[in-house]
Amino acid sequence: MTQKHWQDLKIVGFLLGLISIPVAFTFYFSETTSIQTPISKQSMEELAQEYRNSGMDRFRAAKTVLKKRVSFNMKRDQDSKAQLAASNIAVYLFPDLLPDNHFEKEFALEQFVPHQKVIEDNPGTVIAQEHFEELRNIVWNYENPKQSEQGLSDYASQMLKIYGAMSWK
Repeated sequence: MTQKHWQDLKIVGFLLGLISIPVAFTFYFSETTSIQTPISKQSMEELAQEYRNSGMDRFRAAKTVLKKRVSFNMKRDQDSKAQLAASNIAVYLFPDLLPDNHFEKEFALEQFVPHQKVIEDNPGTVIAQEHFEELRNIVWNYENPKQSEQGLSDYASQMLKIYGAMSWK
């Protein structure tokens, strides 16, 4: 290669470096900012909306982002509302994030997660419908064992809406 080619390669490399730095910062900060957004019960509705509007692939991506947000917000001591919302979402969607001494962790991992995985892997099928019916019964018995109270918590209802929509596609 001639000296002219080396000089051209150096210029191209320098320009690519200039372009890649802002792109890397944008990617990093957009992810960090998204994770640090406070959690509320509306977060589960947003996840349901993602499934209804964009399908299973976008749902899985949105669920992954929500899991990161829930994890971050569970550790935020300065925002108790977001911390409580994150813990409630974790019970129904991400029980693995709950501390080992959390009394609902084991139950949720054993009772909710297996049915959710089957529904996510087989949306709109008879198998998904059967697992949704079982999941719904478990949630109702868990939240209202004596059946003396009206309804479910907002978080339980949202989770059932998400998986119900997935089951009965």
